[in-house]
Order: sequence, then structure tokens, then C-alpha cells
Amino acid sequence: MPAGGSTTDIVAVCPAGTVLTGGGAVSQFQNPDIIWTASYPDTATNTWHVSAYNNGATAQTVQSYAVCIPGNVGP
Repeated sequence: MPAGGSTTDIVAVCPAGTVLTGGGAVSQFQNPDIIWTASYPDTATNTWHVSAYNNGATAQTVQSYAVCIPGNVGP
């Protein structure tokens, strides 16, 4: 993500035929300049959403992840 006070939204998607059970995010080297502003599921789209703010002077790598299990979404 860009440096200098930028916010980035990241989405992790469960593959077809799986169901979202959890998720989260990680930053490169667990950098203290990254401020996590949101981390939540969207069960309607089978995705995990994360927002992060980079308070540092250099670009950083951040990643969201979804924990998925085999199954079907919906009735």
C-alpha cells in the first residue's frame, strides 16, 4: 500500500464450493506504521474485508485472508 497516510481496502474471496468461516489480515514484518481500521466478513459474497491505514513514510505490503471450508452457501 502507498506511503504517507493512505488507506487501502483489501478483500479475500473464498473459492466456489466453500463457505467462509473466518478471516483476518497481516502486514509485512508486522509493521507498527500500519493501523488496521476494519476487519469483517461479508457472508452474502463469501468474502473477508480489511481496511488499513499506512501512517509511515514507505510503502508497505498488507494482505487479507479468508478461512474457508468445503460446503455450499445458502439454503
